[in-house]
Amino acid sequence: MLRVLLWWPPLFALWMLFVGEWSWLTAVWGAAMALAAAVSASLVIEEGLLDARGRWSWCRELGAATTAMVVDFVIVMRVLTASIATGRRRVGTFREDTSAAGHGPVPSGRRAWVALVATWSPNCYVLDISPETGRRLLHDLRPDRRSERPS
Repeated sequence: MLRVLLWWPPLFALWMLFVGEWSWLTAVWGAAMALAAAVSASLVIEEGLLDARGRWSWCRELGAATTAMVVDFVIVMRVLTASIATGRRRVGTFREDTSAAGHGPVPSGRRAWVALVATWSPNCYVLDISPETGRRLLHDLRPDRRSERPS
């Protein structure tokens, strides 16, 4: 019950931010959906169905991911401007790289974290991460190592 009470306020706030409309009906639906999400998450955790764990130290990578978003915005705008000016569309490239391999809660959580945070950037995004080998399939519009953080 405590877990539900702790998760409900941030989930409700997230609902209101995503919806972007402030009315009583939206607030009622947001409260109901936040409660449903908090109860569902609590049940999943209690049954042991969540096989991913995170580390607070991974949050240090958020600064690099934010920088990568700015760098990637500039890269994408340059490519877009060049495509409009020349009339030719630039295609991206697919690459493989290594990441956290293995099974278990921490490697699973690491792969999920990398897939989530590295996909914020518009130039480079993670398509898949293999649990067995740790190989990541990335797509780059224009390869630039700065845009691949935290992956």
